[in-house]
Amino acid sequence: MATALDLSTTTVNQFWDKVVAANPNLEAVIKAATANVVQIAATNGKLYVNASNWYGTADIAPWITGALNITIPNWSWLPSSGFFEIKFESFEVTLTLYDSYHYYLYSWKGQVQVPPSFVGLKAEGPWTLRN
Repeated sequence: MATALDLSTTTVNQFWDKVVAANPNLEAVIKAATANVVQIAATNGKLYVNASNWYGTADIAPWITGALNITIPNWSWLPSSGFFEIKFESFEVTLTLYDSYHYYLYSWKGQVQVPPSFVGLKAEGPWTLRN
């Protein structure tokens, strides 16, 4: 019998490692299904950005909360880590990735319904490639 996972002690970034990466079959299915989806969540003073091939975090004001999924096609090759910048307007999100030396790698801008608490938010933080 499998041991139950206590999700109350699992953070957003730990979920992938504890649940998904621990099961290679599940990981393959999720990566294929979410290859172009970027999940963004804000809670407890952190903005979490999770893609199928990388994840990042940024410090934000603790009163900003919410979640948003965006679809970004055609991810290019990425090095092992770097920095990201994300900006939210009423109906627009801009996401830019830089390498660890702050050289530009990739940028995406799209029309998206943005949660009210995200409007006007600009956040920067490190990102890391998933294995």
